[in-house]
Amino acid sequence: MTSHVPTPTTHAEPPLRAELRIQTVCLSVLTVVALGFALWWLKPVLIPFVVAAFLAIAFNPLVDVLEVRSRLSRTLAVCVALLLAFIVLAAMGLVISNAVEQFTSEQNLAEYQSQISKLVSELTDSLPLARLGVQREDFVHFCVTSLEDIAQNVLRGVPAAAADVISKSALVLVFLFFLQMSSVKRDHPIGGAWGEMEGRIRGYLITMTTLSGVTGALVGAVLSIFGVKAAVLFGLLTFLLNFIPNVGSFISILLPIPIVMLTPDLSVAQKIMAIGIPAVIQFLIGNFIQPKLMGGHMKLHPVVILIALIFWGMLWGIVGAFLAVPITSTIRIACDRHPLTKPIADLMVGRLDALREEPVVCETPA
Repeated sequence: MTSHVPTPTTHAEPPLRAELRIQTVCLSVLTVVALGFALWWLKPVLIPFVVAAFLAIAFNPLVDVLEVRSRLSRTLAVCVALLLAFIVLAAMGLVISNAVEQFTSEQNLAEYQSQISKLVSELTDSLPLARLGVQREDFVHFCVTSLEDIAQNVLRGVPAAAADVISKSALVLVFLFFLQMSSVKRDHPIGGAWGEMEGRIRGYLITMTTLSGVTGALVGAVLSIFGVKAAVLFGLLTFLLNFIPNVGSFISILLPIPIVMLTPDLSVAQKIMAIGIPAVIQFLIGNFIQPKLMGGHMKLHPVVILIALIFWGMLWGIVGAFLAVPITSTIRIACDRHPLTKPIADLMVGRLDALREEPVVCETPA
C-alpha cells in the first residue's frame, strides 16, 4: 500500500480573492492620489516640519553630547545646537548677499556688458545674417539687451527668494526647538522600524554633508585660483545642490560657466580648465567615492531615486528635491515592516525576483 504524498501545485486565484485584490489596488491608487493632493495643499506647514524632523534626527547626537559631556541642561543644549545652526544659516546668507552686491556693482556691470557684447559679436560673425536679411548691428543689440534683461530679472528675484528662505528657516528652527525638547536622551540605540529609519537617515545626512562639503570646498578653491568672481558662492551652491541626486551636481557644473566666460583676465585654456576641473571633481566624487562611502544607507534602486526626485520635486519644489531620498527611504522601511506592503519595498530596492514568486499550495487528498 502506497501513501499519497502531497505535491506542490499552483492554482489560479478564486474569483473572490481576485476581486478583493483588484479592489485593494484601486483603493491604494485612490489613497495615493488623495495623499499627494494633501501633501501639496499642506506644503506651507509640512515642508518646514519635515525639514525640522530630519534635522532633529541629525542633531540628536550633538544635543546628547552637549547634555552629557558638557553637563548642560536639555534646554541649554538645544539652544546651543540651534545657535550653531543659526550661525551656519547667517554665514550662508552673508555669502549670498556679498555675491549679489559684487555682481550688481556698476564696475562689474559695465565689465559684463562689454564682455557680453564682445562674445555676441564674435558669435554673429560666423552666422549668415546677410543671407537671411538681418542687420548684424540690430541682431547684436537684440541679443545683448535680452541677456541683460534676463540677468537683471534674476538678480531682482534674489532678495525675494532670500526673504522666503529666511522666513521658512525661522519656522524650521521653531519646529526643531520643540522636536529637540520633546526628545529624550538615549543611552543605547533603539531597534525596530524607527531605529532603522533614524540610523539610515542620520548616516545619509552625515555622509552627504561631508562629501558635499569637500566637493564645494574643492570647487570654490579651484575657481578662486583662476580668479573667478563669487567663487565662494559657487562652492556653497555646489555644497547645497549635491544633496539633489543625479541632477544637482550637473546644475552646479553649469552655474559658474557664464561668469567664467565673461571673465576677461582668463585665456581660452584657463576658461576650459576653470570649467573642466570642477566637472572632473564632481565626476570622481560622485561616481567613485560617494558610492563606496554611502554603501547601502538608503537601499533604493537608482530608477526609484530618479522617480522620487521628480515626484517630490513636483509636489514641494526644490525642497522636495532635497528631501526626495530620505523621505523615500523612510517609506521603504515602513513598507518593509508589513507583509501586505512588503512587495512595494522589494520593488523600491530592485528585488524583482521576489515579486515573481507565486504562492505554493499543497494539494491534499480528498
